Amino acid sequence: MIRLLLPIFVVLLLAGCQSKNTIDFNKRSTLFIKGQTDETVGVDDFKTLKVIEDTSKVADFVKLFDDLDWETNSDVDFKHLPNYLLNDYGIWVSPEKNRLEIKSMENSDYASLTEERSSELFYMLTGEELQAE
Repeated sequence: MIRLLLPIFVVLLLAGCQSKNTIDFNKRSTLFIKGQTDETVGVDDFKTLKVIEDTSKVADFVKLFDDLDWETNSDVDFKHLPNYLLNDYGIWVSPEKNRLEIKSMENSDYASLTEERSSELFYMLTGEELQAE
């Protein structure tokens, strides 16, 4: 009986010790950047702004997302739809328009970006500078 339980215990122990990769895309993924339109009622109404398949550009997104300080099991609730969608992530622009916040649409992972990271990600998403008010 112990011979049967020991391998199961080891597998469960190793699986539990693995670090969680917060992002659900990798450098071989295709990224879909979507934004709101005047007719947007829900996330299904977002318009595709850009499709990124270039592995070097996708790798830039992966690196940026990997470097963020993610909160798991967060209870963040926004009053409006995200300004942008990046695959399964909602991206909100702060009211001051100087920072971005990201929340997974699949789970409760959340990240609040610094002004520097916000500018970097906003430029990657839109090709424009983030304009603080």
